[in-house]
Order: sequence, then structure tokens, then C-alpha cells
Amino acid sequence: MDYMKRNNKLIILDGVSGAGKSCLLSLARGDENYTIIKRSTTRPCRGTDETWEFDFCDQIVQKPGIVMYSALGKTYGIDFAPYIRQNSDKVYLLICTDLQAINQLRKHFFVKHIYVFRHNTPEELESILRNRGTDSNQFDARMEEFYSAKDEYIVRLSSIDAVILNLFDEDYLFQQLDAIRERFQNTDII
Repeated sequence: MDYMKRNNKLIILDGVSGAGKSCLLSLARGDENYTIIKRSTTRPCRGTDETWEFDFCDQIVQKPGIVMYSALGKTYGIDFAPYIRQNSDKVYLLICTDLQAINQLRKHFFVKHIYVFRHNTPEELESILRNRGTDSNQFDARMEEFYSAKDEYIVRLSSIDAVILNLFDEDYLFQQLDAIRERFQNTDII
């Protein structure tokens, strides 16, 4: 493993819509142990989106140092190049729900792939999506994602390093992430 990769530890949060990935990112944002990697996306900005989490744009140009993927008909880009040049004691953190993109990031970072799970009923997810201001096309796609979640989880299982359970308690949610981060951060990678 090369020196740059060994010193760049990345936690990737994965999971279906409404699981709590953005909530975790928001909780970690103010913690000095984390550096949030911002994503670019061609999807429209929703009322609950934060500009520290996303760059909203019309298109994302493929170039070295950017991992791109599509989800629900929109493009996402992760510009990781600035982060692999740093020698940080912090753990990098981002949301990515695409296995191919996660595997591409593994080439440049030492990755912990964390699946965030929250047991939502269809009605609860519908309420979450409506409160976010999700547009009708995205709404239908997110509901379809919900119904196929158990099959998709089986596909991801061999890639996942840990699961965080969202039990509707933000303190407990963050405690789980921070326990994973602390163990990961204190692991010597050879």
C-alpha cells in the first residue's frame, strides 16, 4: 500500500434515502476529527440541502481526480484529488451510495464502508421525502429504491465494514460513527 493511501482514511456513508446519512454528516461537520468531502451533483437543490455538503451544477466534467456516478437519473462527482495530497490526522467523511464509485475511492484511500440503516415504513419515508421537497420524479425513484432495499443490501454486504443503526436518537447515531472513527483512526495501516 502506498504512503499517500495509508495516511488518507475515508469513511463512506451508504444507505437508502431517509436512513440518516446527511444527519450524520451534519453532526460530524462540527467535530475536529472529521473533514467532510463535498460532492457535486446535477440534481436540483432541495429545501433541506446544505451548500457545505453539495456543489449544485448543470454538468460535471470528468477529469483525473474525480469519481463520477449516477443515481436516480442525476450525476454526482467526488473531487478527491485535493484530499489525497494532504497528510491529515483527521478522517475524511462522505456520502456515496454507488458501489463502483466506492471501489474507485478504495484505490486512493483506506476506506471504511459504513451502511446506515433506519427502519422506515413507506409512510415515514414518504413524509421524509415530502418534507425535503423532493420533486415528483425523484420521489417515485426514491420510493422504488425503498422497496428494493433488502435486495440491494445483500449485493452490498461483502463491501460493508460496519452498520450504523439509526434508532431516532442523534446522540446515539453520532456515538456509533465516532466509535468507528476512533478505532479506524488509531489503526496502523501497513
